[in-house]
Amino acid sequence: MSGRGWLCALLCMGLSGVAGAEDIPSVDAGVAEEAPALQTVVTGSRRQERLQETPVATEVITRAEIIASGARDASELLSTRPGLVVQQGFSGATLSVQGLAPEYVLVLVDGERVTGKVDGDVDLSRLSLEDIEQVEIVKGPSSVMYGSDAVAGVVNFITRRAQRTLGADLKAAYGTLGRLDLDATGETRGDAWGLRLSAGLQRRSSYDLNPTDLGTTGSSLEGHDVSARGDWRASETLTLEGTASFSHRLQRGVDLGAGNAVFDRATRDDTFASRLSPSWRLGEKVTLRTDVSYGHYERRYLRDQRNASALDSVEDTRDQQARVGAQVDARPGGGHALGVGTEYLG
Repeated sequence: MSGRGWLCALLCMGLSGVAGAEDIPSVDAGVAEEAPALQTVVTGSRRQERLQETPVATEVITRAEIIASGARDASELLSTRPGLVVQQGFSGATLSVQGLAPEYVLVLVDGERVTGKVDGDVDLSRLSLEDIEQVEIVKGPSSVMYGSDAVAGVVNFITRRAQRTLGADLKAAYGTLGRLDLDATGETRGDAWGLRLSAGLQRRSSYDLNPTDLGTTGSSLEGHDVSARGDWRASETLTLEGTASFSHRLQRGVDLGAGNAVFDRATRDDTFASRLSPSWRLGEKVTLRTDVSYGHYERRYLRDQRNASALDSVEDTRDQQARVGAQVDARPGGGHALGVGTEYLG
């Protein structure tokens, strides 16, 4: 496993002034306030700040907009946004920003890179929207903050945290092609802690736009996912957040090859991701945040030729990533904000 690391710093100054740390509401980065004036974002400068005061132009898709869109996964949601193009290919639903290839678009969940690139691209259809509070989109080069894979832009999916003392939800949807979506969530919150758990099940049948042949246009799908997010305020100076998730997807279809060859195709994807983020308030206007994360992805792609084996093929893809990062945010006054951080990717 190879490693790479870098040090990056950001200095932001505005004549109109930047809100002091004590002026920003004490809310989690994944929770958007009902009043637009208090909506916070984290992607542009890798720290929590008010949307109208961020130095980087950031487009936000709120939870209400996600629900209203009716989108079932990230690819369906982003395909309707101007300047974004979602294309279906061998590696799944990939995203292009401002005409640049998907390999130059960085996809994050809670600020962590999504593990599991196939041919350099992330399949957005793997990302469910049930646990997403808001989506932050930064178009244009962001390589200073995130590295060379963010030349075209950054899309950051912020997950939901527990907000109710005790609550649970169950949602079910059924549609054409036998499409079935089941989502269950449960949450609880105390004075200084919160925990949210969720699970989902997805199924659909394959379809064919040309019924005169044996091939299928769209694959069938069987999948499930589970996730958890917790936060704990241990003291006035120490807070701790953590997330963990696992998803499994199995897709099947039929392909046609040369010489009337027929192939039964199957693709299995398994993804695991975890993150632990303690932060310390070092002073009235100074905060140290650290992040430790690990992700693991496995894909098996199988093509089985009917009534023969000469053209059978199996492709295995494995990807894992570990990250350790630290960032110090300070607001020295006079409308200035300073952020200095380092991270290591392996």
